[in-house]
Amino acid sequence: MRPTDKKIKNQIKQLDDRTSSQFDQRTLNDIFAAMGVSDKASNKPKIWSLIMNSKITKLTIAAVIVIAAIISFSQFGNDINIATPSYASVLEEISKTKDVIFTQIMNDSSQSKHFASRHGLHRSDYGDNFYFIKDYFNGREIRVDHQNKRVCLVQTIGKPASNRCYDFLSWIRDLHEKQGKYVGQEQFEGRIVDVFVAQSDPYEKYTLWVDPATNLPLQVKEENFPNTEKDIVFPIMTLSSEVFSNTPADNLKIITRTSCIGSKRGSGEGISEKFTRLMKDFQWNVELDMSLFSFDIPSDYSIVDELEVIDFESDEKLLAEVLTFWAETNDGQFPVDIDDLGDPNIVKPLLKKAYDKDGDAKAEFDTAYNQMDKILTALYFVQQKKVSGSWAYTGSDIEFGDTDSVIYWFKHDDSEEYTIIYGDLTIEKTTRQPVNN
Repeated sequence: MRPTDKKIKNQIKQLDDRTSSQFDQRTLNDIFAAMGVSDKASNKPKIWSLIMNSKITKLTIAAVIVIAAIISFSQFGNDINIATPSYASVLEEISKTKDVIFTQIMNDSSQSKHFASRHGLHRSDYGDNFYFIKDYFNGREIRVDHQNKRVCLVQTIGKPASNRCYDFLSWIRDLHEKQGKYVGQEQFEGRIVDVFVAQSDPYEKYTLWVDPATNLPLQVKEENFPNTEKDIVFPIMTLSSEVFSNTPADNLKIITRTSCIGSKRGSGEGISEKFTRLMKDFQWNVELDMSLFSFDIPSDYSIVDELEVIDFESDEKLLAEVLTFWAETNDGQFPVDIDDLGDPNIVKPLLKKAYDKDGDAKAEFDTAYNQMDKILTALYFVQQKKVSGSWAYTGSDIEFGDTDSVIYWFKHDDSEEYTIIYGDLTIEKTTRQPVNN
């Protein structure tokens, strides 16, 4: 018998009057019957008072309350602690952490190890062959290929500096935006842990296995589920410097860069395949050796590329710029379909036409790559509008410079305002329904 049960039973034994269970039941039945009579017959107000003042009744009710307490307490084991673990407490503890190490597995195959520092630095190790370091405060990145002893340096322009180590851990931001629920406890690696699920829509789900002692995750699983009903494309484009040079390939230091846009997973924006990211083996609040984040280049390594990347703002102004470039390069014609912005078979010839001027091949390539990245960023803006409200693209039959005809418009679901882009690429915000003349 547990101490709590024994104590309560001793209290029951100290009662002056004890009754049988049959008598207790009859007394309770009389009480309930009297309550019914009292509700229906206001001319008998003393019945309830007489019953409640009965000594036997008082003792019976006391016994019932105590027995109910015994049953309630017995459901929680020896420790009477009925507080439900708090999802908000988990998020609070995550937000207070500093350095962290964890392992990441993408789609049950690709594995990498990550080091995130409080100083705005992040390192990703992909086996023994590659590692990337990102310096969020200074907007720079180094990509090191150990196998071929090559280095690529990247400088981002236009993005605000940050010293938050969790710029990379975007899942933490997502967790704050979603409602989490405590779903119980599980055995995890030889211990009992609290399990939370955060899911605010059908397309994204986070499961957290949390150490009750620290309120910090031991493992996090992110699952993204397909939504093929949305008309969304998420292309990847690769551009090579060879396109912008007449030098034979074997005499040219070829540089290849890739730009892409991905689904804003979790918002139902049309991903076609399930995506899983497992983050495990967390080491929270460790002291990381700063040499892990060194940008020093070994003497026997060669720099194969130095890239300046512009962080474009994804909005209607950028879309208007991209459509201007398209029309000016494409003999005054806008894209036939807005998704043509993501078709490399159309975009890459336009880039070559616009920037291959037989000059400095590296400079031309850099300009073309940034334009390609701008085009995909504008397409990402369009994709977001496809799922957040009403929109239409009608540019295929409109001449560049037409001041009256609408080539693109959108309206958010929660707004009465339309944003309109005309054939001369001017932008208007209005509450009028857009129409073409």
